[in-house]
Amino acid sequence: MPRNFRILALCFVLACAAIVMAEDGTVEVRVYDTQGQLVTNGTLTTLTENGTIKHVPRPDGVFEINAAVGEKVQFIVGHQTIRNTIKYSEIVPASEQINLQDAAVDAAANDLCADAITVVPGSLTAGSTLDATFDDVGTCGTTNSAPGVWYSIAGTGKEMTATTCGDLFPGAGADFDTKISVFCGDCEDNTCVTGNDDVSCSTLFRSAATWCSQVGATYLILVHGFSSATGNFDLGVFESGSTCEPEVNCLPQGACCTCLDEPYNCTVTDQPACLAMGGIPRGAGTNCFPELGEPVVYETYPGLPISAALPPTVDTISVAESFTVGDVNVDLGITHTWIGDLDVEVSHAGVTLRIWDQRCDSTDNIYATADDAGLESLCAAINAGPIDSVFYSPEVAGLGPLSVFNGTDSAGDWTINIVDNVGGDDGTLDQWSVHIDGVGVPPCELNVSVCHYPDNGDPHTIVVGESSVIAHINHGDTVGPCAGDGGSGDGSFGN
Repeated sequence: MPRNFRILALCFVLACAAIVMAEDGTVEVRVYDTQGQLVTNGTLTTLTENGTIKHVPRPDGVFEINAAVGEKVQFIVGHQTIRNTIKYSEIVPASEQINLQDAAVDAAANDLCADAITVVPGSLTAGSTLDATFDDVGTCGTTNSAPGVWYSIAGTGKEMTATTCGDLFPGAGADFDTKISVFCGDCEDNTCVTGNDDVSCSTLFRSAATWCSQVGATYLILVHGFSSATGNFDLGVFESGSTCEPEVNCLPQGACCTCLDEPYNCTVTDQPACLAMGGIPRGAGTNCFPELGEPVVYETYPGLPISAALPPTVDTISVAESFTVGDVNVDLGITHTWIGDLDVEVSHAGVTLRIWDQRCDSTDNIYATADDAGLESLCAAINAGPIDSVFYSPEVAGLGPLSVFNGTDSAGDWTINIVDNVGGDDGTLDQWSVHIDGVGVPPCELNVSVCHYPDNGDPHTIVVGESSVIAHINHGDTVGPCAGDGGSGDGSFGN
């Protein structure tokens, strides 16, 4: 044996692995059985500190790898039932030998989600949950009670499978009862995609988790065990050849607006899907029509007479603010000695809805709120008031919903028209109001921030109408404010 070699011999229950490290970084591993005979088949898998994975099959039982002197290297020796995993914290002098029972065993490099090992479709990766820690991620497709290790893979838009079943992927397997759970998002805020305990396999208690992946999404694969089981495994990952529709959306979603055709054509989706449909993505976490919050109340106290001997009673509330209507309620404060004589209509933006139609016969007065969420009030309660405590639904009464005004522009005249159909009883329109809950977006054209790159000069942020965005992109501009112009600087989408 040449000089300057360091030897580390590990004796397992069924075999010994002698590891010789030269100062030039070459490592030789020889695996012997319990009778001291060299094992003439098997596979050595190594994982270096920088994440490099190597699988080294050698029929003569001698394996060689390259590693920096003193570098921590995890060796997984596989031969039939001989599967042991150790990660060395130091290289010991040739004169010293340590046994498995005495060795300092570190958890796998991918014990924590943040240290997930990246895999790709078509790969076979050896791993171990021995000495791993438990990940309290709850149930994802299957219960979680045993220590696990993590892998990550980028979505391709196709169906993916992660498995420890050799029937599904050659070389995949395990020496314990495995489970697989798949998440997306990040380690701190993840979403369950799928999971599996046992799959149909010639080797019992092996797993296979299958899901539809999205381009641009990152998936986190947790390999863990049934009950408290731990052990060694070979994880196979593969994909099908066709695209699919995901059941779980793993990409940030936001408003996707194609307002070139009225009325709105806006939906919440992820950026790739938005661009594919020819829309303009407005950024993660944005809504098409975000609610303003509290409804805006427009009220008036006209004190106008109501009588069959007079023309219909008409009053108008003019709204100056312009926003898209999301919900409307109407307050009525009418003094009248026979409300069964009355028809009441509200009109706005070319839409008219009758909200009262000669109901309740000789009942006096209407002090109530017309509200789609209300019930048809008993006639004895309709005059009890106060207005904001009695709610009735014109739709339940068979007159249609107030939602007919949804989607219109709030600005303009809101008009009430009251007809007294029978003489002998008169009254007064004391007060009325409209409560308008808006959705904060103009009816069509949206403004989008664009980082404009002029032919001469520095880039700067401009705000353009949506119909101009595609032309700016074709010119080389990017959607979203320029760095330093009040935007995020990371290309996030506009204001």
